[in-house]
Amino acid sequence: MPPTTKLIAAAATLALSCIQNLLAQDPIAVQERFFTNIDEANNVDSIAVWRVPSSEQRLLISTAKASHKLIVYDAQNGFPISEYGSPGAALGQFQRPNGIAVEDDIVFVVERDNHRIQALRLPDFTPLGTFGEQQLVKPYGIYIRPVEGGYQVYVSDDYNPAPGGEPEPNPDGLRQRIKRFQIQIESDALQTEFLNAFGAHAGGPAALDVVESLMGDPAHDRLLIADEDFENGMEIHVYDLEGADTGQTLGKGLFQFQPEGIALWTTGRKSGYWIFTDQGEEANHYHIFDRRSLAHLTSFQGERTLNTDGIAIDLAPSPRYPRGLFYAIHDDSGVAAWSLADIAKATGLRP
Repeated sequence: MPPTTKLIAAAATLALSCIQNLLAQDPIAVQERFFTNIDEANNVDSIAVWRVPSSEQRLLISTAKASHKLIVYDAQNGFPISEYGSPGAALGQFQRPNGIAVEDDIVFVVERDNHRIQALRLPDFTPLGTFGEQQLVKPYGIYIRPVEGGYQVYVSDDYNPAPGGEPEPNPDGLRQRIKRFQIQIESDALQTEFLNAFGAHAGGPAALDVVESLMGDPAHDRLLIADEDFENGMEIHVYDLEGADTGQTLGKGLFQFQPEGIALWTTGRKSGYWIFTDQGEEANHYHIFDRRSLAHLTSFQGERTLNTDGIAIDLAPSPRYPRGLFYAIHDDSGVAAWSLADIAKATGLRP
């Protein structure tokens, strides 16, 4: 082997070793600032934050899958405020609510077992209507993109049939893991249009296998989708907002447990950080990637928090939390919260 080639090979080996050592480093421990009350019976899954207009108050809303309701906390201290909903299929009722998202004063709730999305107006949780019953089979996660005149709603649909059961509902030969809708709300009435479904060809490396969490970034025309499949996934897929696969994936080999919640920590119009849950029952990590380059930067963990599903960020400053708060589900039973300033200081990131 020529000397130059040997040098290049040695440099490549050293670079690979450095990357592997970096990924093997233990996540940085950052202490949680508070927890909500802990109740294992609710089986909480996902969270969203709503800022009350003309007020300093912010509400933290979680879905409770086992008790079929929404739980509302004070977002600044975790104190319980109220609960909403009951089991059923009528408006204002839920069957296994899973994903949740808030835009303006509308909360969108994914109901896995009612096969629909329900929209409600805050602060009173006034039901506005439902959609998706004709397209959704087993919906889980949700991302809301504000557009002119309304919203585009992206929903993950993890409809894998049991062996020997009904055939996969992809008659055009494509995976349909993500469903996209156009929503308008006029006079508290929903107007909905189904736009498309996507998820790449079945069986290929870009196919979405086991999906739940997803989040978009319109500034970079990206939709990031967590794939939890142990055999072919354990990574984050990058699509564009129209549903085209970019061919890029994140975190392959980094996730030790299961890719779960996704949150975007914005620091400027196009700058900031992505945070992804690496969900484990004995250890639980949060991996941080650069928003622009999508490079992995660092990882952290809480002192107590385990088994995290959904995560959320509130960037609104307050006297106690001048950079805002990061929230994460704790072991299906409550919500943990960190100061973003604490995370930035511990990891060396610029908030």
